[in-house]
Amino acid sequence: MKSISNLRDYVVSMLSNMIRINSENPPGREDEIASYVALAMKSISNLRDYVVSMLSNMIRINSENPPGREDEIASYVAERLAELGLKAWIDRFQGRANALGSIKIGDGRKMMLISHLDTVPAGEKELWRIPPFSGIVKDGRVYGRGAADAKGCIASMLGCLKSLADEGWPINGEIIFAAVADEESENRGVRRLIAQGVKADYAVVGEPTNLNVCIAHRGSIFLRASFIGKAAHSSKPEKGVNAVYAASEYALIIEKLSKRFKVKHKLLGKPSYLGSRAWRSQSLGEELRIT
Repeated sequence: MKSISNLRDYVVSMLSNMIRINSENPPGREDEIASYVALAMKSISNLRDYVVSMLSNMIRINSENPPGREDEIASYVAERLAELGLKAWIDRFQGRANALGSIKIGDGRKMMLISHLDTVPAGEKELWRIPPFSGIVKDGRVYGRGAADAKGCIASMLGCLKSLADEGWPINGEIIFAAVADEESENRGVRRLIAQGVKADYAVVGEPTNLNVCIAHRGSIFLRASFIGKAAHSSKPEKGVNAVYAASEYALIIEKLSKRFKVKHKLLGKPSYLGSRAWRSQSLGEELRIT
């Protein structure tokens, strides 16, 4: 609701300012108001260019998870926060990094802007039509791994902060910015924030939603199943027990089970149950794990 109120205030302010500019016709005196509108449009264009630049630069920084390499991009984001006037710092832990910033003006409530620095792996880069870490701008779109999830969100939030900074921070309260690590795996970054006691009255979580406002999201539970076989030479597989086959049967059972869920949440739909990752820890199918 506050964003709607701010937009309304912006529109009212623009209207009031233009009414004060005499543009009667006749005699025809549109020059001053035309200059005012052009200036406003240039400000919007400059903000768009800033957001696009931030996004392109962040895409060029590889932050795939796994393995988890957020330190470089955390440094980049923290530098941008400091340039905007926030108190900015990097919280490094367990080989990971969160980029944090805050600014407090007045004694009002706390608003947190939060998203994540890591991306899923790009996979085989030669299969991409546009290189995944290029950050190319083409036909009004920015391309690359993380453009939507969630470096685009971080860039948009930086644009929001820049807009406020350009207006001299017209806020009453505190804004906390958090770009966290490890969202794509075990949420170590946000768990770190919670452990540190970071709190806010409101939060905007940056995720790709096609610009829809979402007020709920699913939780997650990770189960790990291990299948132990018996190693044998590939020329005589009958002398062993191949764990891959057992794991395959299990994966198909999971697929069938996922289709049996009947419960449906009014906002989130049905739950999902799937095998998301498998790896072999021994040779020739001796052991295989599914998460």
